[in-house]
Formats: sequence, C-alpha cells, structure tokens
Amino acid sequence: MIQVRIKNESLLDATLHTRLINLFSTIKGTVPYMRDFGISGDALDMPTDRAVNYLAAEMAEACEQWEPSVRVASVTPDYKNCAEGRVTMIVEVVDNG
Repeated sequence: MIQVRIKNESLLDATLHTRLINLFSTIKGTVPYMRDFGISGDALDMPTDRAVNYLAAEMAEACEQWEPSVRVASVTPDYKNCAEGRVTMIVEVVDNG
C-alpha cells in the first residue's frame, strides 16, 4: 500500500494540498471520464526499490499534467512501515511559476 505525504504542505493552500493528495493516491483508470487521472498501479507488483523510483517518475508526470502550477522537486521514501507492506512517499513540490 502506498501512502503519500506532502513535505512542504504549509506552503500550499488547503485546496491544492487536497488535490495533490488525491492525484498521488489515485490509480489511473479508476476515475470515470478521467481515465488518465492519477498514477499507474504497476508499482504495486514491483520490488520496493524499483517501485519507489517508478512512483517518483509517475508522480512528477501526473503533477505536470494535472497540477501545472506546481512541480515535483523531490520524492523521498519513508520505510518505517515497510515490514507491514506500506511505504510512505514524501513529496516536495515547488511553485512552477
């Protein structure tokens, strides 16, 4: 299971923060009429180290397409709950203007 946390959320307004969490937590193909919204679910079957890199790229691309006002500056995995099958992706976004 993938969890997402925005690193610099205090710099974002609440609406943008919510939209980014929704974007990064949604699997592509699950939103009717917006089949490209979200990130690919392919990482769920990958080894953890490959999945982290894959997800970072997916998040950057999704942000570019769906939230062009910001861009992904970095994605850092937090492995604290990895033994339980969860990795938290800590995403840092910056203004794209």
